[in-house]
Parts: sequence; C-alpha cells; structure tokens
Amino acid sequence: MGTTDLEAESLQPVIDILSDLSITRARQGFTPRETSLFVFSLKKTFNQILQQELKDNFQLLYQETIEISNMLDSLSIVTTETFIKGREEVILRQTDEISEISTR
Repeated sequence: MGTTDLEAESLQPVIDILSDLSITRARQGFTPRETSLFVFSLKKTFNQILQQELKDNFQLLYQETIEISNMLDSLSIVTTETFIKGREEVILRQTDEISEISTR
C-alpha cells in the first residue's frame, strides 16, 4: 500500500484535518488557490526533511521525494474538492437567506 492510496486508514486523520481546514477557509472567503497552496507548501518542508535524513542514499531520496510529491498532489485534490463543497454550502445558505428576505 503506497502513500498515494487515499483509502489507506493511516491517511484518514490527515484527510480529516485538511477537510476541516478547507471547509473553514471556504466559509471565511479564501480562494481555492490559497487553500491548495497550503498543501503544496508542505512539499518544501517534507523535501527538506528527506534531504537531511537520506542525504547519503540518493536513490531512496529520489523514490521518497516522488512518493511524497504524489501523496501531496492527491491530498491537494481532496482539499480542493472539499473546499468546493464548503463554498457550495455557503452559496446555498446565502440563497436561502436572500429568498427568505425577499418573501417578507
């Protein structure tokens, strides 16, 4: 089971955190780009850690860097999808509020 398997039970806490973050940011008016950049910013940090830990094993460093990159790309997609759902909730709520105001 690779780290890009988003069905992996070990990734569920990460997905939950990113989903909560995405919903919160959607409600606060952040853009999808700003929200996705948060996930992508983790690549630099992970790569720095990998470079320190695996500096003497270039082949493993390369393999792990690709694996982390793929995982974060997949998590970014989850983040964007969740953000869109959160934004849709905001739009539906606003539509209901406008409808309620206009019928008064």
